[in-house]
Amino acid sequence: MERSPGGSSGGEAAIQGAGGSPVGLGSDSGGSLRVPAHFCGVTALKPTTGRVPNTGAFQQPGGLSDTRTQIGPLSRYAEDLGLVLELVAGPDGRDSGVVPMPVGDPEAVELRGLRVAFYTDDGSTPTTEDTVAAVRDAADALVEAGAQVTEACPERIGADALDISRRYWALEELPGGESVRLLADWDRFRTRMLVFMESVHVIVCPTSPGPADLHGEGLETMFHYTLPFSLSGQPCVVVPSGRSKEG
Repeated sequence: MERSPGGSSGGEAAIQGAGGSPVGLGSDSGGSLRVPAHFCGVTALKPTTGRVPNTGAFQQPGGLSDTRTQIGPLSRYAEDLGLVLELVAGPDGRDSGVVPMPVGDPEAVELRGLRVAFYTDDGSTPTTEDTVAAVRDAADALVEAGAQVTEACPERIGADALDISRRYWALEELPGGESVRLLADWDRFRTRMLVFMESVHVIVCPTSPGPADLHGEGLETMFHYTLPFSLSGQPCVVVPSGRSKEG
């Protein structure tokens, strides 16, 4: 195999892509469910922050100490994601960050009239032609289904998310004042995302700048399109919508 299945749930995504398992679980802090699913051509769900306990996940404590990580399912079929979510969602009496919320019915969503924003470039990290085409195909499919689709991107979403994430990764090394500033900037980012979502129900965008990279390549930008939604805590689903010229 010349190309990477992504990380860190790449092993699970690869076995799903190979048809070796009907469904699996992985963890996602900055894109570790979403990028492997994208690279391997399968579906994945990063649930809303606070939806699924992190209990038992290695070095993913959950609660206030780990507000970015969510446990979620991978499968070849999108329908399986909802079935697994029903099983794993909800308080378990261990993870203090989980909120008791009912799980909705995906079949109850009406595509006609759904307000959708889509973008193919975050203004910071360029994407490949194949990626642009795949996102536009998905947007066109939603238009055909009756959704109200607009091309729009939250301002500075890529650059600000990367800056905040880098400081978060170095949190233990930050002096007190800088750590307070980090939390303030993170909170402002979340608020801006909430304001953006006032006018739309769904955002459609790339999962990664391009298709699965050769081993050792693309590591610098692999997660640039997933990081914003880890910071915002929004739910994300990855669905295959095309292939690159290399297949």
